[in-house]
Amino acid sequence: MNRDRIIRTISIAIILLISFPIAIEINGQSERKPYSISDLHFKRIGATRNVYNMGISMNKLSLDYNIFDANTNLYPKQITAGDPYFIHAGQSISISNSKNQTAEGYIMIGAFFPYATYDLQFSGKSGRYIYKFGNEDTNMKLIFSIKNNSLDVSKLETFNGVTGEKEFMTKITDIKSDKFNIRLQFSGCFGHDYQIYLSTFYDGHTTYHHSIPLTINTTDIKQIEDYKWYIGAQLNHEEEINITAAKCWYGSGFGQADPHPINFEDGSPIIKDGKLFFSVTFRSGDVLGILSLDINTMQWKCEGVVIYELDGKYRNFIASTIIYQRDKKTWSLFTPAHGGEHIIYYGESNKNPLFGLTYVKLSKFDYEDKKGDEDISVYYDKDHNSWYAAYAKLINGHYSISLCKAKKITGKYEEIANTSNYDYNVTGVNICK
Repeated sequence: MNRDRIIRTISIAIILLISFPIAIEINGQSERKPYSISDLHFKRIGATRNVYNMGISMNKLSLDYNIFDANTNLYPKQITAGDPYFIHAGQSISISNSKNQTAEGYIMIGAFFPYATYDLQFSGKSGRYIYKFGNEDTNMKLIFSIKNNSLDVSKLETFNGVTGEKEFMTKITDIKSDKFNIRLQFSGCFGHDYQIYLSTFYDGHTTYHHSIPLTINTTDIKQIEDYKWYIGAQLNHEEEINITAAKCWYGSGFGQADPHPINFEDGSPIIKDGKLFFSVTFRSGDVLGILSLDINTMQWKCEGVVIYELDGKYRNFIASTIIYQRDKKTWSLFTPAHGGEHIIYYGESNKNPLFGLTYVKLSKFDYEDKKGDEDISVYYDKDHNSWYAAYAKLINGHYSISLCKAKKITGKYEEIANTSNYDYNVTGVNICK
């Protein structure tokens, strides 16, 4: 595959992904003199982006075989009250109560994943469908009560074995169907403010959006290491709930931002099976996603997601740069922390982050940090045995590009040029070969 075609493909991909990016060209002479501000030229390009409803599945309810087979026990039952009756028939699970006392029971779907999306489908004319996550001592229930063509949503949280009061969240009235599709998007302001975005659908239309604040911390690594998620029901006499789907996944959301080609250390693109790869901000739970672009068909595909670890918490940092050091066989990741300190961090991974879910531990990037730093891009110049990093830096109230140099990938990086003389904001820089 010739070089010009690869360069054209990368350019097209960036244009498709983001609206109005600013690209930097670094025009170095053959002598490879030190870069100056006059070597930086800016071009504005624009297009549209729409790569939504793609993602990777983490766990889900599979109804293609008898899930209550004692020999498999993939979805263990949990009975918390009375004697609920579970039956699997075709592509549905029925939970019912024939007794005169309240019955409550669940099936465990799998491990809980931070910043993920949970899609639920159920039907019923009366009763309470429940989504639950956590462990025996600390958990939260979202309770969807169906009655008289309305859907009441409440939450009930338990901390260290002590259950609080049920808290009413919202009421959806005048419902014309007994079939419900619920989407729960666990999100946070870059790892800090925890909440769930609730969307309900029926008859193919979105009917309601609601933000549910979370008291339970869903990103503390030690706290949630044994968290599971469950679906079930609480039923009075002769009530019944039917469950048809439950899925945990990471999705690309309704918008994407901050595309970075995933390159080798020298800035040349990684190409595998005829595909280019990009790290992209997914506007679902604001997580870092990995998209591939087939060079021949120009088809996009979601391949992976990266979640960071810092100070004992999972962090959904975004706008990251990923490079592969071929000599060390190591993946290096650079990411800004948009929440809180808003500076740049560095992490390494022996696992290939292009596919599946990858957790990466972070430490502070060695440079002259200043609150507001973001959108870093890094590459290695073999001729001068030097690493170069360009990032958006807040100078005198607006963003400029800072170009830095170091002898090691981990730094320390010293600034050699910036665009502070320009009086407009510049972010989202990429250095490519």
